[in-house]
Amino acid sequence: MKQNSIFKSLNWKLIKYRFTILLLSLVAMSYSCNPSNKLRFQLLDRNIINLVPSASGIEKIGEVYYLIGDNSPWLFQMSNSSTILKKHLLTRDDELVDGVIPKSKKHDLEAMCALKWNDKTALFLFGSGSKWPTRNKGICIFTNENHQIKTYDLSVFYLQLMDEAKIDEEELNIEAAATLGAKIYLFNRGKNKLISFKIEDFISFLENKKEKLKIKSSSVDLPEINGITAGFSGATADENNKRLIFTCSVENTSDWVNDGEVLGSFIGYIDENEIHKHIQPEVILITEEKEPILLKVESLAIDSQNDQDYFLSLVTDSDGGMSEWLNVRIFKKNFQHHP
Repeated sequence: MKQNSIFKSLNWKLIKYRFTILLLSLVAMSYSCNPSNKLRFQLLDRNIINLVPSASGIEKIGEVYYLIGDNSPWLFQMSNSSTILKKHLLTRDDELVDGVIPKSKKHDLEAMCALKWNDKTALFLFGSGSKWPTRNKGICIFTNENHQIKTYDLSVFYLQLMDEAKIDEEELNIEAAATLGAKIYLFNRGKNKLISFKIEDFISFLENKKEKLKIKSSSVDLPEINGITAGFSGATADENNKRLIFTCSVENTSDWVNDGEVLGSFIGYIDENEIHKHIQPEVILITEEKEPILLKVESLAIDSQNDQDYFLSLVTDSDGGMSEWLNVRIFKKNFQHHP
């Protein structure tokens, strides 16, 4: 009898798994076949990133990629998915277990963007803010030879941000950042909000030269899978065409701290002239051979572009497994302004 119950349990799990894959395949078909969906893409390559745990952010400056992991104290300089050029220690007070910061103590550095800081090129990293005070850290690292690092407490900034963007403390979860023109754009996952402020004002605020920031925000409607709404996960900017390109993912979880089953990830875009409207942007489900890739895509960077295509690098958060690096082609002719 016990053996029969085990077989029944295994059969039920197999049926459930097959049903989930079938349902996700139908979702993929609906997004790829919908004539109103302008996005088309091609998965070119995917590789394991053995050296970066829980990859949460990627930024490209020149020919160098910068990667962070949400439970790692390091910033990684890489030339590709398997080659680390340098490592920079971002925080020195963390106790590591098996090379990573325990979940209860991690700074959850989920968002990273390149910017000009008093005429110097720098990367700014944002803690997610999802758990106070450990996840309220901001880190600036300059990309010159010395790689000077400055650390900031973003608690007061996040209080202002929540007030201006109408976000409750349990909804705060900054997952992505990008700079476009003179502004920083933050993507909040707990309540899908796009938040912006001037780079110059943000620097003045951090240097105690300005007490209050002028913050704008707008709500963004993202797609669903199995009735679960996607949440922002990554972003980059195309200065030439004045648009934000983002990723969002669907995770079956009751809150924004605990991980859950990943049901899929999307790529989408928002043109600059639509940023502060309540919009439903164009998106496409990330698939491989027409099957949804059940990975939480966490961030992306533009490798190169021409008149016809974007070539993008995407990284995934393993949530305890191996991170991955995906190379993707987006057909640019399908990026059109909304009528």
